[in-house]
Amino acid sequence: MHEKKKRYFILPLLILFTLSCTCGAPGLKDFIPENGEATSESIEATMTPRTKDPQIQGSSSSSQATPVVTGTGELEFLNTNRFTSNDWEYVVGEVKNNSGKTLSYVDVSMILYDANNQIISTVSISPLLSPLYPDDTSPFVTSSDSWGEFDHYEFVVNDWYEPEDADPMDLEIVYHTSFSDDYSLTILGEIANNSDQNAQWVYVAGSLSDESGQIMNATTAYTMVDNIAPGEKAPFKMYFSDNWKDSTDYFLQVRGSPGEAPVPEVRLVNYKATREGNNCTFTGTVENLTSEEIGFASITVSTYDANDKLVDANWTFSDGSTIKAKGKDTFTLSVYGCKAYDHEVVVVD
Repeated sequence: MHEKKKRYFILPLLILFTLSCTCGAPGLKDFIPENGEATSESIEATMTPRTKDPQIQGSSSSSQATPVVTGTGELEFLNTNRFTSNDWEYVVGEVKNNSGKTLSYVDVSMILYDANNQIISTVSISPLLSPLYPDDTSPFVTSSDSWGEFDHYEFVVNDWYEPEDADPMDLEIVYHTSFSDDYSLTILGEIANNSDQNAQWVYVAGSLSDESGQIMNATTAYTMVDNIAPGEKAPFKMYFSDNWKDSTDYFLQVRGSPGEAPVPEVRLVNYKATREGNNCTFTGTVENLTSEEIGFASITVSTYDANDKLVDANWTFSDGSTIKAKGKDTFTLSVYGCKAYDHEVVVVD
């Protein structure tokens, strides 16, 4: 079993730690329902070929001067936007790779100026997708509560790395939908590994836009399962809590790294699913297959309708902080507001 990633550490830079990180697939674009709510049955996935990805030329507000300093124009910044939420300033946008090369470790400085064109801060940013293939467009987002009052900004491309082996993995977003409440927007989806290699560190970059095409926000989400074997699928959930209510559609792209399939260290012994009103509880037991004490196990429960369409997905850790050699541990996963479903799939890693 691969060393478990900490679920609260959701940064795309983790992908960059693997120089052979190679992935890519056509993006997915879909509309957010006008009423802000959707069930798994109400939105069909719509494939958007890479060549038809929306390339919205920069439509930043009049107060935002955003010249791009690249020297040769290999990277182009598009559709930048600026917003404030809970005293935090955000800058979000898109960067397009015009270099004709595959780029990784893209290092960009965002320089903030006051109204007198004096520099008040310099921020390091990176595209959410890595690597960036030729003609790829990736979202980026950065934020701070300590920038101070700034009037405009510009981008300076400092450096990048050109990986020698960067063929995309055949990863596909086979399903996605969105739903919301008064506080946040959630995008639920499922990734299929269509390659002949084990896929690791699989994540999705997502961006929101309004009806004019202006980007509103962007973020990333890892799949709930660490490793996706060839022919298998894994779910993901992406959350937006800031600047999403005026969004009308979203755009998704996937990345992942090939890696050796881990030797199983934990197995599912048994589980039980119960429902009380709108709440579901999944309880069970896992077993350490090794002769050494290991850390907690991760348990993912995906629920499906009768047509094997994903309804929801959630995950938890086993109850103890460690599992003794050849020992067992229990788990409990409670889902409030549990959606009706036909069957579930439980994965332990």
